[in-house]
Amino acid sequence: MRRNLLSLLGAAGVAHAQLGLGNGTLDFTTPAFTVSLVRDSQTLYSLVNSAGFDYVPGDVMANRSSNGQYHLGDITFRARLEGASAWTEGDSAAARAPVAVIPGDADTLAAANLSPTLGGDPILNITRRWVQDGDGIKLLFDVVNSQDSAVEIGALGAPLEFNNIVTDRPAAEANTVCSFFDPYIGADAGYVQVTPLSGTDAPLVVIPVVSSPLEGWRFLPETPLLGPTTSLYEWQFHTLAYAENEWANVDPWNAPTSVTLQPGESRTYGLRFVTADSIRTINDALAAGDHPVLEGIPGYVISADATAKLFVRYASPVAGISVEPAGALSWEANDDATDDSYVGYDLTVSGWGRARLEITFEDGTLATVSYYLRKPNADEVAKLEQFVDETVWGLIQNEDFTVKKSIFFYEPGAVDYSYPSSVDWGVWWSWNKADSYNVQRAYDYVHVAGLYWALYRVARNYPDLVTVQSADWYLSQAASTIIRMSAGIAYADLQREGHANATAVESAMADRHSIWAGERYPTTTTNTINSILGYQPSVPHWGYNGNARRYWDNIYGGKLQRVERQIHHYGSSLNALPLMSAYESDPSDYWLLRTGFGGLSGALSSINEAGFPAASFHSFADTLKWDGYTGDYGQSFSGHAMGMGTYILEHPAFGWQAYGGVVTSRGSTIEVDVLDSSRRRVYVAPLGAVFTADAGSFASVSFDPSALSVTLTLVDAVGNVGVTQTASVGGVGSLAPTGDVTEDGGAYLVEFSGTTASITFA
Repeated sequence: MRRNLLSLLGAAGVAHAQLGLGNGTLDFTTPAFTVSLVRDSQTLYSLVNSAGFDYVPGDVMANRSSNGQYHLGDITFRARLEGASAWTEGDSAAARAPVAVIPGDADTLAAANLSPTLGGDPILNITRRWVQDGDGIKLLFDVVNSQDSAVEIGALGAPLEFNNIVTDRPAAEANTVCSFFDPYIGADAGYVQVTPLSGTDAPLVVIPVVSSPLEGWRFLPETPLLGPTTSLYEWQFHTLAYAENEWANVDPWNAPTSVTLQPGESRTYGLRFVTADSIRTINDALAAGDHPVLEGIPGYVISADATAKLFVRYASPVAGISVEPAGALSWEANDDATDDSYVGYDLTVSGWGRARLEITFEDGTLATVSYYLRKPNADEVAKLEQFVDETVWGLIQNEDFTVKKSIFFYEPGAVDYSYPSSVDWGVWWSWNKADSYNVQRAYDYVHVAGLYWALYRVARNYPDLVTVQSADWYLSQAASTIIRMSAGIAYADLQREGHANATAVESAMADRHSIWAGERYPTTTTNTINSILGYQPSVPHWGYNGNARRYWDNIYGGKLQRVERQIHHYGSSLNALPLMSAYESDPSDYWLLRTGFGGLSGALSSINEAGFPAASFHSFADTLKWDGYTGDYGQSFSGHAMGMGTYILEHPAFGWQAYGGVVTSRGSTIEVDVLDSSRRRVYVAPLGAVFTADAGSFASVSFDPSALSVTLTLVDAVGNVGVTQTASVGGVGSLAPTGDVTEDGGAYLVEFSGTTASITFA
């Protein structure tokens, strides 16, 4: 009878039977959550916070109830008997059976032995408990060696399932019910943040219980995969069994570990679930949960020419610090912090590439921070001019200022050469000539216009550096490209020069703005910023800090072609631009700075020692390397160049700091060396003002907090400085240069005496 019923129900019915949805749920309430578990599997069906937001995709669980589809409460492991070489695998989702319910204490919401869904007689005896933990809940796994000899556990992981399923949802629904989740793969200090796409609903923070490190982050290859953004991952407590096999040629985020249990010995692993009031208060939630808090300035992509900062907050004192590889970083305690709950360190870069700082606390807790170390490289203007003259104008860009999608295509009848047979030309991105030469994609115009505009700025202020065209030619090309595209990157310069196309560009920009203003997502600048924060995290890890989501670009632009969470693809730096702009408008919102600067810095991590820029870094634990192709890296550097600068602020916990620079003195004046990659843009938060060097570059800044004045020192024997007050700050009036200074097109000429010059604004 049961078999006939399932036949009538079809595949959906089989799936329901495997997870047991037809037998209902177990429902509980704590002060922070309403919890529902699938009765048969005791996996999480819904987790609703006090405001009514559900972090788990219960609304589509019927489509996610087959064997091989993971849920919160599942577990996987690899273990072996003492003396054995092969690992035995266990996976509670592989062939589901109802778990064996067992009683628990007063705080236990539900408990079960998992042996039935682990094959009946697994090498490990595992009991899972859902336990109320203050206002929140804990998920605990009691792992017992029930064998007659010792058992080594080489891998142990808890799959995480949150509602990142945006597939087939309208934008309004996805922004209302979905979340993205991001890891800080930091050993005992690690955590996972689950941020609703709205950017305003309360985020969920997943914290380890004692001896449950976030050692690894494993992609779970479900079948079927509903879409690239629905990727699920596993919190791995131990990873040695993978490091010895699938990951043997990979440098992992953390040193792989295993644990050996003697006969009858047990060990408990688990996760705690708490909420933060907002994305911006995640660190407060961590601290309230007695969890380590780490914060790096200017982030975790750091350069050899600038001292970086790391601030640590935890109840147990630091016992020791080390780095892998040895010598890549050195550190020294500082007294920067104005909040006694933090200790600070100055970090100096000696190496290049990935490095792992390991901080051990006196209670045995281990925190690891993944850094990317680099050294600055000079720009080469001549190569840009050559690129414009030989490749852009007349080839990528047509004489009517339209821009092709690509100049490469697959159409054997249209060329006089043979295409390589080793390439699969049957995929959708193998465009024919007509598709490649299509000029309807506005996104393709931005980078061409930006290139012209950048060369205009160079030609205007450094005429000796350009030899092919004049400043006016480059500005006219930018304007004509913008009009064709109907967007505006160089509008301010068109106005300054009184250019004939200024009005046309303004009109085109206004038309596009009116269209976007009528869209529900987003409708306002605030909504845009909140949405970005929903998918661009800030965590103590170079790969994920400021890393906006991209998934599929390696399919057509990468050497290793697969769909995956890409690390520091161009989305990082481009999405950082509105965050940095919003911070400049509201310097009290520090989270925008730390997230945005992480995205801008990510673009530099892509460039190796030889100067080669990769399209992105492969995040899957079996790879963890840069792609072999440049791909569409140009957009990434474009975002970096437009947004990078030195940002000077007084942090409420860390005192005077500089993102992109180094504070050298904190006396009556704040002295800062400008050391970012451009050195042409300085933001002084107490003034709410951006200073730009149209010509020359900034070397240092001296800010007087009492007088609310700032002196900027330039080098390069030519100086032209502009100021824009982007925020209204109490007590700060209209800023203007002191002394007799000549104005030139909205900026101020700076007279040099020798190799340096200074200008003061008050």
